[in-house]
Amino acid sequence: MNYFSRETERNSFKSRFTFFIKMRSQSTVVSSVLISGIIIAIVGMVYVWGTPLVQKSSDKANIDAIRNSMEDINELILDVASTGSMRKYEINVGSNDELKVTSEGIFYRTYTSVPIISSAEWTPLNTYELAFERENNLITTDGVKNDATSCVPHVGNVKYKRVNITLKTGKKEFDVVVFDRGSGYDYACISEDATNIDCASDCQAEGGSINKEGTYLTFLYINSTGYNINVLGRRIERIGTLGESEMGVLMAKATQVGNKQKVEFWLMFRPLKDPITGNLNRVNITCDEGCLALSGRHTIQISRSEQNTYFGEYPTTESVINIKIT
Repeated sequence: MNYFSRETERNSFKSRFTFFIKMRSQSTVVSSVLISGIIIAIVGMVYVWGTPLVQKSSDKANIDAIRNSMEDINELILDVASTGSMRKYEINVGSNDELKVTSEGIFYRTYTSVPIISSAEWTPLNTYELAFERENNLITTDGVKNDATSCVPHVGNVKYKRVNITLKTGKKEFDVVVFDRGSGYDYACISEDATNIDCASDCQAEGGSINKEGTYLTFLYINSTGYNINVLGRRIERIGTLGESEMGVLMAKATQVGNKQKVEFWLMFRPLKDPITGNLNRVNITCDEGCLALSGRHTIQISRSEQNTYFGEYPTTESVINIKIT
């Protein structure tokens, strides 16, 4: 009897020990699975949250590098204008980027995946003001033109005025009409003939812009009575003060293009007026060949082709700077 009791106890202990070992093994497997799952979840979260930060850091580094290059080019151009020596600058134009030289200045275009530049309009980067201002056309639409092309459903009279607006190509006459779409006058059109308006390209609501022969006209303000309208027109260079203002003004803007942001830089040179003599100092950019560079390593050659002094409204010293990209 005692023999069987001891045997039973041994078997019971053995069963409990085996069960304990199995449970421990299962617990180890479950713990490993849980830890692996937690690690995978953490890695996933880091990827989801970290990728935009990494991309933003990469985009910002690219934008900073472009800005630094444009500021370097600005300094070299001013040095060449002053000394007459020829200078060269090495620049790496990124994939899908574009570097372009025109009589209006030097332009660089790139793309980012996340917003870096917040302004959709030109904003200065190396000074507090733009190199230009927009001509403000204040138009009093005190006439009526009810036979004008009806580009939008409207009520009441169509307000009207025939005006002169100066474009880049020169002064030109236009018909300006304003429509009341039911809640006050808020829609305007500028055309050569109000009875033959191109509704798609001649008209916009307040804040919108249209293009006339290369000059953007922006409807800055439309009075709800339709009597007054402010139209911003051509760019007019803003004269700075020698010794106080930047001659080369670096500007930038960004616009959404699909899932990317198109970032544009513009290095523009404006005249500076000597506060003592009243004389102007001016840099004019020219490019006869090698005016466009796409992705790759390039050399920018900067030289002064001539320096002239002439008399107009102000005595002016003009340095003509020729730029060639190879």
